[in-house]
Amino acid sequence: MEDVHREALRRNHSMLVREMSPELVAEKLFSDCILTLEMKEVVFAQFTRFAKVRKILEYLPRRGKKAFSSFCRSLEETGQCELASALQQSGHNNASVPTNNTPSNYKKTSKKYTQLCQLHLGDEIYVTGSLCEEDNVIQIHIRQYDIGKQKPYPTKKGVTMLLADWLELEKNLSDMEAALKSYSKRDFEETWYLGHDIYITASKEFPLVDIRHYWKPDPNGDFVPTTRGLKLNRAKLQNLKNIASVIRDYIPQLMFQAPAEYPNLSTDINIQSLEGLFDIPNLNC
Repeated sequence: MEDVHREALRRNHSMLVREMSPELVAEKLFSDCILTLEMKEVVFAQFTRFAKVRKILEYLPRRGKKAFSSFCRSLEETGQCELASALQQSGHNNASVPTNNTPSNYKKTSKKYTQLCQLHLGDEIYVTGSLCEEDNVIQIHIRQYDIGKQKPYPTKKGVTMLLADWLELEKNLSDMEAALKSYSKRDFEETWYLGHDIYITASKEFPLVDIRHYWKPDPNGDFVPTTRGLKLNRAKLQNLKNIASVIRDYIPQLMFQAPAEYPNLSTDINIQSLEGLFDIPNLNC
């Protein structure tokens, strides 16, 4: 995002916090690929409207050159034309002002995460828990790490879950284990939905389960898989069951969460892989 647009957001911050409808805008920004799925879910997870607006305004400066125009268009399309007009006018007025230097009163914010646990699943795959101190939101990751660097670094191969998603995973681990044992006897793929567009699929050809983020490229179409996921064999799935029995020692908040109720899905769901067509950044990377 250009500096003039950053300044326009800063100048109109109070007005946006006071008047903006964050849920509608977040949906539009997500459909424009300005916000990732995780970013949208973090916005919706905030407890107050003020916090949701502030979270959107924190993300925008880091989402590329199209973020400001998409934000203004989202305001217009959701009936908030006065806010869009004020932003556009402010951006136009600031365009003639030299912007080589960041304004002295502009503060760049960054999230601070506290790692709660890092449990080895097998090979370079780890289950980690993290707390965003600013949002007070806990995430659980199953993620492939890169060990080619001096310090192991999480890659984009993996999934990010909220507490309710993890509990849904726990609830279905035994069924997944049974599905792997009987994979050669089935002619269909078994599917489980964890929540927040995360699906797990048991292969009918190999003793593997695939856990992956999905999305809807067409609002009226089916969910399709993204590149953000990984596959687990029997050994790793057993390790995941073992981790599920101890993770509450590190994340006691799981004791107070109830698994969300999701509808049962058809096991013959028709999905086509779009892996490699796009890439979505991870929140913690």
